[in-house]
Amino acid sequence: MKIFSIICCVSILFSFSAFCSDHVKEGKSVFLYKAKGRRDPFVPLIGNAPLPVHPGEKEDIRFQGIARDNKGNRVAIINNEIYAVGEGEPGEFSVVEITDMKVVLDKDGKRVEKKLYDFEM
Repeated sequence: MKIFSIICCVSILFSFSAFCSDHVKEGKSVFLYKAKGRRDPFVPLIGNAPLPVHPGEKEDIRFQGIARDNKGNRVAIINNEIYAVGEGEPGEFSVVEITDMKVVLDKDGKRVEKKLYDFEM
């Protein structure tokens, strides 16, 4: 029975290592999410409640989240699109700074701060 358990563990280990070899690049784990044709991961699965809009905020710029690109740099998810610092929509906004909890945008020459949450963590 011990031999059978050892054989099972070794086979699981080899299966897992074969799976991981496709998803590891230069010792770092790589995850690529291709959003084309998929649902927005920030929209609730149950019900059709829209994302909350902060008081006084129009829905023209909807800040949805923060992630990291394949180089480890922060990116902001705004209006279902991914933006790095220096990127944006011409005539609308450009991303100035991204932290763990907020993004700072330049909109019409003014700095606009969008927080991920309404409360302090």
